[in-house]
Amino acid sequence: MNKNHWVILIITFIFLILIDQFSKSFAQEIPNYQRWGYFNFNLKYNSGVFLGFFNDLPPIIRMVGISTLGIFLFFIYATIQYFLVGKFLLFRHGINLIIAGIFGNLIDRIIKGHIIDFLAFGKGRYKTPVFNFADIFLWIGILIVAYIVIFDSKDLMPDQSKRKKYIINKKFQYKHTFTFVLISLAFCLMNLVLVFTFFNYAIDESLAMDVAPIFKSYLIIFSIFSILFLALIFFIGIITSNRVAGPIYALRRFLNEFKNGKIKELKLREGDDFKELEDISRDILRLLSDRQ
Repeated sequence: MNKNHWVILIITFIFLILIDQFSKSFAQEIPNYQRWGYFNFNLKYNSGVFLGFFNDLPPIIRMVGISTLGIFLFFIYATIQYFLVGKFLLFRHGINLIIAGIFGNLIDRIIKGHIIDFLAFGKGRYKTPVFNFADIFLWIGILIVAYIVIFDSKDLMPDQSKRKKYIINKKFQYKHTFTFVLISLAFCLMNLVLVFTFFNYAIDESLAMDVAPIFKSYLIIFSIFSILFLALIFFIGIITSNRVAGPIYALRRFLNEFKNGKIKELKLREGDDFKELEDISRDILRLLSDRQ
């Protein structure tokens, strides 16, 4: 994905977050309850958290836990956007809508401790649950992604961009990948030490409570996220090193075939680094043809 696409996605993401947050601030200034035809305004504060996690924790601890989840989700989002080889902008924007919807509500949970819902559709008994703009973005994004996966999935990863073998140069790729993993592991451990210090000193003194049981719960969640994070880093390391090892392998094959008298243009796969090698190979073949 080129820089212009990244800029468009980032600006769109920020714009969606601003729409959600401004609409929630505006909703709190409107007297409850109002109706415009099938549209209903009904301000609600949803204090529940997904699967009940963090519900009974003090606000400052809930903020730490949900912030960790948010960072992990954003990292997954950036990874998906980066590794989508096909230039399928609608699919990218669908993912953008999903992550903007999730983060719109995560911001509420972190800052306010609850989600602000204020919209409903329908009349009488036939009325939707109360929702907000973040929920709208989320469901529109899910519908877009689901439609493309079901009906246009072949365009997401074109056949010519797929590589049958991802481990081409074991020594180089494993060295490259495990360097990433070790750096990421050090980052996770450093983060854990900081959080442990925060729990034992800042929270223990300010709340005058035994934080050991809470920290154990947080440690379980943190360990799960860290394992998933390191697995994702390993996957990224293999893919990124493949994009370097692949062109080197293709260049070596091109030179061997050239040495044996086989005139064949160098072709790299979409997403590979060193695409300029294709131009160099064409120049070599053109010079050879002119001399003949």
